[in-house]
Amino acid sequence: MRGQTVDSTMANQAPVTVSAPPTATYQQAGLSVVASGGSGTGAYSYSQGASTACTVNGTTGALTITSGTGTCAITATRAGDANYNPSAASAPASVTINRAMPVVTVTGGVFMYDGNAHAGSATAILNDVNVTGTFSFTYNGVSGQPTNAGTYNVVASFTSADATNYAKRREPVRSPSPRPTPRSVSMATRACMTRPRTARPGRRRASAEAR
Repeated sequence: MRGQTVDSTMANQAPVTVSAPPTATYQQAGLSVVASGGSGTGAYSYSQGASTACTVNGTTGALTITSGTGTCAITATRAGDANYNPSAASAPASVTINRAMPVVTVTGGVFMYDGNAHAGSATAILNDVNVTGTFSFTYNGVSGQPTNAGTYNVVASFTSADATNYAKRREPVRSPSPRPTPRSVSMATRACMTRPRTARPGRRRASAEAR
């Protein structure tokens, strides 16, 4: 009696799918993509393909946003095993990329009146790192720095030197409270607030309250 042989052909896998965050921002941390589906026991792997704004760890799926503009689309595959061929690539999962918005902090100070102009200042920070760029200020809606006694609400606007990765930022302010004495100059911001001190007789002073 002759022996018989049985030919066994490995099967194709079921479709693989991958999910990703719908949106992401430049330098945003803690992002990842996750694959599912397929067949067998093979491991998943990930690829960013021709994306220009992100990279993905091929093994873990950790997603890194490398630019504030551009494209990000991730695909996944599943390796074959003893019973299944390697899977086809999944349909891409697209991520909408946004520019980062630095935190703008406006700072004032306390000034003695001397007839000179006195200005507010500001910083722009993202993830504890200073973002370079330019600031512009208005005082009660006017760009000129105040010299006369009065109350001034300060608004700082920031434009990053890196327009690819950072969005413009305008920091609104609230009116100062309490209202300063008629002989003081108050510059109110969101940073902090300094109450004006009582002026000594014979001296005029201007105080800048930073809120």
